[in-house]
Amino acid sequence: MKSNLIALTKNLNLILPFCERDLKRRYRGSTLGLIWSLLQPLSMLAVYTFIFSVVFKARWGTSINAQQDNIYFFALNLFAGLLVVNLFGESISRSSDLIISNTNYVKKVIFPVEILPISVVSTATINACAGMTILIIASWLTLGFSAQVLWLPWIWLPLILLSAGASWLISSVGVFIRDIGQIISLFLSILLFVTPVFYPISVLPSKLQAVLGLNPLAAIVDQTRLVIINHQMPNSIYILIAPLLSLVVAELSLRFFLRCKPNFADVL
Repeated sequence: MKSNLIALTKNLNLILPFCERDLKRRYRGSTLGLIWSLLQPLSMLAVYTFIFSVVFKARWGTSINAQQDNIYFFALNLFAGLLVVNLFGESISRSSDLIISNTNYVKKVIFPVEILPISVVSTATINACAGMTILIIASWLTLGFSAQVLWLPWIWLPLILLSAGASWLISSVGVFIRDIGQIISLFLSILLFVTPVFYPISVLPSKLQAVLGLNPLAAIVDQTRLVIINHQMPNSIYILIAPLLSLVVAELSLRFFLRCKPNFADVL
């Protein structure tokens, strides 16, 4: 069976210019331009460190160890979780009216509109990578260096694939259901709390941990913290299974998008 994801690579010459256009549009008119993609996460991390570590002296989890005594530990864990959720959230929130706002491309018969969600996810990934760079440097300066961080691209591969799959799904549904944007806003508000962003999953009762395990972002957040902050090897099951499952999700979502694609022009 032919993979639509592989076929999509033929349009790389179109995807890259769309990503570039999206980034330029975001920072158009600003004095610092793309530098904001670094300044924003840097300022966020500074604020989280001051509020949670200095003012509230918050402790991450329930165990007491040398890392817990580091005043930056809570802020780094919080920031790592937010980077994962924000990448996914930005991808799907911008997808709800993506096709509707690009009707000029939809009505061009030869234009592959399936690359539009890819450009959105790519831009979100670039922004998240800027924040991740800040997180890695901050972790090295405060907790020390670990080569386990080299696992990060493989850990984030499922996140990017899931974001792409969700973007294809939501952008296609958004053509027919115009309320999808409001639904996504509510969903993201809930997602922020059912993903272990503000707490480690280990503090929850075992039954709740099992329920939370159904959220794929929970595993991605956990593994991200594991390699960057805790300097440990990622879970071997995650490394083997998560990329394959997310690849299947992305492929099925793209197939759904392509099935809906012929009807876009009629609805718009």
